[in-house]
Amino acid sequence: MNSEHSLMLNMVFITLGGLFHLAEYLWPDRDLTRKQEFAKDIIAFMLLSLCGVLISTPLINYYRTLDLGLLAPLHGLGSFTKIALATLITDFLNYWIHYYMHKYSWYWKAHVHHHRVENLYWFSGLRASFGHYVSFILSRVTVGIVLFNLSSGELFFYLSFGLITNFYQHTNARIGHRWVEWVLVTPRVHRLHHASNGRRLKNLATIFSFWDRMFGTYVDPETHPADYELGVKSDKKSEWKELIGF
Repeated sequence: MNSEHSLMLNMVFITLGGLFHLAEYLWPDRDLTRKQEFAKDIIAFMLLSLCGVLISTPLINYYRTLDLGLLAPLHGLGSFTKIALATLITDFLNYWIHYYMHKYSWYWKAHVHHHRVENLYWFSGLRASFGHYVSFILSRVTVGIVLFNLSSGELFFYLSFGLITNFYQHTNARIGHRWVEWVLVTPRVHRLHHASNGRRLKNLATIFSFWDRMFGTYVDPETHPADYELGVKSDKKSEWKELIGF
């Protein structure tokens, strides 16, 4: 993205943070202790920013140099269609990336840091390892740039929607409705995925909940008590290794 759209994305981040923080204040789902989580989330945010500089931007610039004439029919679609299809395809790929992160122990190392969160709220959705970020950056950037050649403005909307849905599904607020859960991953659907009772191979979708229904990994939150614990217990000796994620 150009500097103007990068600045706009930062403004979206700040605005969304304020809105979801307000929602958690007005309609809280659980009593949380954010202080013990916030420092870790700041570190994760700094790591994400670093990945943007070291991975996302160079990868986008590299993809822009490729001769992708065979994909011209996709590149020539309207902006809305390209953004919608890119979001759908990326989410499909991310479902399977997420699935294999949980299925294989070697890949779990890249994801376990995200599941250490015991007080889940909007900002903690960004807490992840370097390996985690690399995996999802590759899918998002490759689909957006290679398949659909999204312009700077289109990339802004594509990334903004991903940011909105990430904050939404991790928020500690009672916002959403059962009918929404047929299409989107709501906070209570994703919160069950973070339970410490062995449900981590369920509710794996990252935006659209119908992937879970389609592939048999959906669990209805109505079938579980609402007071379950969250997070995988941490081994202090391994925290920095988990932050790297390899």
